[in-house]
Amino acid sequence: MNDYKRGDFVTVTYCEQTIDAMVLLVSANGRSLMLVFEGALLNAQGMFVGSLPVLQEKDGAFFDLMNPPNPVQIERMKEDSHT
Repeated sequence: MNDYKRGDFVTVTYCEQTIDAMVLLVSANGRSLMLVFEGALLNAQGMFVGSLPVLQEKDGAFFDLMNPPNPVQIERMKEDSHT
């Protein structure tokens, strides 16, 4: 399980695109996140504009909840990089 909290700033890599985002929602078990960002992320099925729902597998990897198995890499931003 991850330790992301609402309001955490993260860097998201999805379908070879990288964007800064914020964790808007975290499920009770911590495995589902709603990420919000300014812009769009494209994939073969379409795009996400402003938000991306993700789910964490048991092995710790995240994937796009709407178009599995598109992997999503999430890294916490350094404290001073989002101000």
